[in-house]
Amino acid sequence: MTATDIRRLLLWMVQQIGSAQRVGIGVRHVDPTDPAPYVAALDRGFRVSDRRRREFLAGRAAAADALAHLGMPRRNVSRTDRGVPVWPTGLVGSISHSRNWAVAIILDSAVTACCGLDIEELPPSGQNLPLELHCAREALYKALSPGTGRCFHPQEWQAERIGPDRKWTPSIPKLFEANQARLGGGTPRLATASIPSLQVALVLAHRAP
Repeated sequence: MTATDIRRLLLWMVQQIGSAQRVGIGVRHVDPTDPAPYVAALDRGFRVSDRRRREFLAGRAAAADALAHLGMPRRNVSRTDRGVPVWPTGLVGSISHSRNWAVAIILDSAVTACCGLDIEELPPSGQNLPLELHCAREALYKALSPGTGRCFHPQEWQAERIGPDRKWTPSIPKLFEANQARLGGGTPRLATASIPSLQVALVLAHRAP
């Protein structure tokens, strides 16, 4: 599996549940030999493992790559006190990282109201339905929690797979329904897919016409 494989998969997923728009994607391999410097925004007064620092920094590098993919200047993507990435005006996006990979995706906020991405390492046996569902819930959490103003736990989200095409329909809490106008009036759509050793889930909610 290569970074190109992951980019192609994400572009395919956007086509399945999204609409025509600009998409920026950044993919970085997490190198276990890289230095793991202190990161003030991550440590926050308690010890964080070197592995966690490497994953965090690779995720920020992937976000800068995604901006460059859109033809924008590379820049550090900061985050809120809740850990939500702060994207440049006019963009929405999401960052996810696993032990070996960090991925970021950015889309046009005029088209997409919210976005959530999650990646998980697959076991050697390959496809794993519980992990696929966990990945779906994490992506829903990332997409919807910042918009609603409440930090939901992923277990609060329900998802059911529709047929063999790996599209899911989420069951949306009343709180999210009450925030439809704030999130663009769109209904979130979720797709999951996998390639060797990696499970991916993507959630997009497009603004209503």
